[in-house]
Amino acid sequence: MEELKTCIRKYTEVDDKIRQKNAEVHEMRLVRTTIESELTQIIKKPEFATVEKINLPDGYIRIAKESTKPWSLSKKELQSYLQTYFQLKIPNCEDCFKYIVDSHSNKQASSEISITRIIRS
Repeated sequence: MEELKTCIRKYTEVDDKIRQKNAEVHEMRLVRTTIESELTQIIKKPEFATVEKINLPDGYIRIAKESTKPWSLSKKELQSYLQTYFQLKIPNCEDCFKYIVDSHSNKQASSEISITRIIRS
């Protein structure tokens, strides 16, 4: 029984430390998000329009403008596209496919700036 108590105590101590570190990391990510927002506002200025990379001593920051989001289509969105398509058109598989891709691609475009730090190994 004493062995079990000792092991559980060790487990809970480690688990508490992990939870504390996760809370700290969460807070740091919120701070980083705020700083990224500030950085994005600066990069949007005309004098930085051509900047795609900022060199750092240990790597660089890559700045991607007007990127696209990964393709994702929910069942609800698909159903909505199909309903709209079949109300407007005579059913045709290829045209239907093109309509869905075109309609959804418009939602995928993003005018935001993406900031990624790359660290050299």
